[in-house]
Amino acid sequence: MSWTKLLASKEAKRHKTSKKELDNMRALIARDLADAAIAGLSADRRFATAYNAALQAANMAIACAGYRILSKANDGLRASRPRRAQVHAAPGCQAEGPGQRLMTGAGTTVVVS
Repeated sequence: MSWTKLLASKEAKRHKTSKKELDNMRALIARDLADAAIAGLSADRRFATAYNAALQAANMAIACAGYRILSKANDGLRASRPRRAQVHAAPGCQAEGPGQRLMTGAGTTVVVS
């Protein structure tokens, strides 16, 4: 789905990110990845925590592209449903190429195409 369609359907809005926001996201991703490595947690909890880190990395890529995904009331599935959209790196984000790989700075790489 294109950003134009996501904006028109009010599933996304334009968003200008900041270094502080990106640093907070990096810290959250790093924390979740560290927590997911704790051997004493159940496999389900470790997976859920790692999955949350991946979702936050995707949100970071979207923020770097200049957007924010909006959730709709009573539609929890919509907020986590995968979206295909072209991402271009914004200032403060490091990408290997437009729409390619985004280095989040937390030891993870997000690929959005």
